[in-house]
Amino acid sequence: MNQASHIIAICYIEKDKDEQNKCSLSNEYLYITRKGKSYSFELDQVSSLVFKQKRLLFPLIVGGIVGSLFLIAGFNFLINIWVAMIVGPAGMLVFYYGWVGSKTLTITAKIKEYDIFINGATPPLEGFVAMVNDHFILGKSKNITYYLSIAEELWQDCLHKGYIDSPASGLKLDISSRTIVGRAIPINPTKVSNEINYKLDESTNKVVPYIFGRVEVAHLSLDELNS
Repeated sequence: MNQASHIIAICYIEKDKDEQNKCSLSNEYLYITRKGKSYSFELDQVSSLVFKQKRLLFPLIVGGIVGSLFLIAGFNFLINIWVAMIVGPAGMLVFYYGWVGSKTLTITAKIKEYDIFINGATPPLEGFVAMVNDHFILGKSKNITYYLSIAEELWQDCLHKGYIDSPASGLKLDISSRTIVGRAIPINPTKVSNEINYKLDESTNKVVPYIFGRVEVAHLSLDELNS
């Protein structure tokens, strides 16, 4: 997998900081690592990311055949009835499991669909997928701006130093400047050299982007900032 492109956004599929199960994004590629196996997709070749419920072919076939054969054989006294009553329903349970299926993150490319099986769509993952579809998939705008709330005095100090430092837990970003009290610093994740991590804010139950590392003032859009 080629990850030479700068990563601008990360979302962990299930648990935070689980490097074996995560999605990451650059301007050109979508990268997915699931159970340690890595996949990469050129954004220009991707038409959508969606969550689906897919039936599982192998459990359907095996469960259906084994369950029905053992039940039929048992009721016709061809095998021990207790064996049939144990194996038959077990086969039916396997068949049901295949019929219900499993959740997938499905990447639709120009050539084919790719299914990444997941245990469920967490709110951060849903937010990440929505962001990718809205701003990075072919034919859609890549113009995306988040806002960092900062006190005026601190902002002037950052201007003097040339950077904004974030704590280890990251700096929380807002999706709109209208909710910010004080100075709203616009941040375009495609232009800064920092990663954006999507997390669930338990106080609001909403997905919130966080920025990590040192944010260089030179990478910010000063024209938008001064407008």
